[in-house]
Amino acid sequence: MSKKRLIKGVTFIVVLCLLVGMVVALNSQEAFCDGQQKEKQVKIMPMPQRKILSAEALPAELKYVELQWIQGEDKVVVNLRTSIEILDINTGKREKVLEIKNVYDWPSISSDGRNVIFTELIPYERSETYIYNLKGKKKEFISKGIVEGINWSPDGRYVVYTRLNKEVYVFDVEEGKSKKILESDFWDPELLGGEFDVPKWLPKSNKISILTNEGLCVMNPDGTDLRRISNEVPGNYQWFPDEKRICFASGGGVFILDIEKNIRTKIGKASDHPRYIPMDDLSLSPDGKKVAYHYAIFGPEDPYEDERRPPPQGDSEIYIYDVETKETVNITNTPNQLEEFPRWSSDGKRIICKVDESFFDGECWREVRIPIVIEVK
Repeated sequence: MSKKRLIKGVTFIVVLCLLVGMVVALNSQEAFCDGQQKEKQVKIMPMPQRKILSAEALPAELKYVELQWIQGEDKVVVNLRTSIEILDINTGKREKVLEIKNVYDWPSISSDGRNVIFTELIPYERSETYIYNLKGKKKEFISKGIVEGINWSPDGRYVVYTRLNKEVYVFDVEEGKSKKILESDFWDPELLGGEFDVPKWLPKSNKISILTNEGLCVMNPDGTDLRRISNEVPGNYQWFPDEKRICFASGGGVFILDIEKNIRTKIGKASDHPRYIPMDDLSLSPDGKKVAYHYAIFGPEDPYEDERRPPPQGDSEIYIYDVETKETVNITNTPNQLEEFPRWSSDGKRIICKVDESFFDGECWREVRIPIVIEVK
């Protein structure tokens, strides 16, 4: 080989390597810029919000409150862990409907606000699970032992739940009976593996989805036709009305997963902030067109040695992602304030969430979570 050809060959290889390097760099830069662009696309558009109650009017237990809309009404069910109340969002009037002693985990309330299921811990290491009709004041026994992963069917007639992550049951509210539909000992090891997480009812098809460490699976309400539909392990997820997609939150952000195409799209940001709290909660609007989630950075560490000092504050904002326009809007924009756990109303026009508020009661600082309603434009 001549010297000229050798030089040309070496030059060609060097140029080729440089071009490949440039393409890789451009792709990386494009991906990085795309992420930065998404950050810039987040619009700040505070929407009208109002507090339903004042901090002074609330019990200390409201710090651990859970809120859920009653379909078609201007009322929410307030879960205080030791009691269940119904709160009118217009007047602030509270109605206590049930007191629970030694409750295990959160009680689960049907979307129509008629029934609540809870597990009550009983002395001597026993527990019992009940369903309680909030309007009829009727309490019925469901099962001995701790019941987990409770999820209501869309029509409120059935409940799917697990026992000790080993068995799946469906409870018929009208008949008052439970039926075992799945037991881990009989699973096909090629399909499922390990323990499973919260089962959920699909919006329309009357099927049940269940998450395992091998992926997301679906089955009929009687446990038949069990099949895996995705290898993803999406954690806290919700189904879109079309049942072709799910949205889910994880430490890496908020995502939409197209089940049929096996495409995962990141829609919500994550952070490398040292006090960033990974989001694990989101809410999909009833029409499936918008996703609401919170993004939290907690305040500095504080040993709370002096109760006369206010608790440390952080920053948590509520965001809405429009599935069609792919735009993200910050609807709160309140620095140094924690707004968390958004929930859509059944008409998709309002969101209820919780905001941390502190006040001095004369002896020490108290911190409670105030329900606020945000009018969504």
